[in-house]
Amino acid sequence: MAAIHAPRTVIGAVMPLPVTTMAFVPAEGSTVSTPNQPNDMSVQLNPMTALNAITLTLPSEESSRIGQRVFVRSSLEIGQMTTVGATTVDNAWVQFNPGDCVVFFKSAANTWSRVV
Repeated sequence: MAAIHAPRTVIGAVMPLPVTTMAFVPAEGSTVSTPNQPNDMSVQLNPMTALNAITLTLPSEESSRIGQRVFVRSSLEIGQMTTVGATTVDNAWVQFNPGDCVVFFKSAANTWSRVV
């Protein structure tokens, strides 16, 4: 039997928070810290050369919100980006080829997951 979907009515639309965009030029072994705010973020990493390792720090528990997303893209290869900033960061280790993107999603208190 096919599912029946009732139309939804929105009572009082909620405006989404703006996306904060930022760019960093990380060096080998450096830490990139995102701002402590509840907005979704677009983080562009523009290293001067391919890197072996960097660290990304997500927004603090006090300033972030459940449902928040942090999009990260690198223009060059990064062998390992380790993501920190919460008690749990699922799939915290990321390897980038030039142009690769990942998204971290805050699904619960002190819990972020890499979803792409």
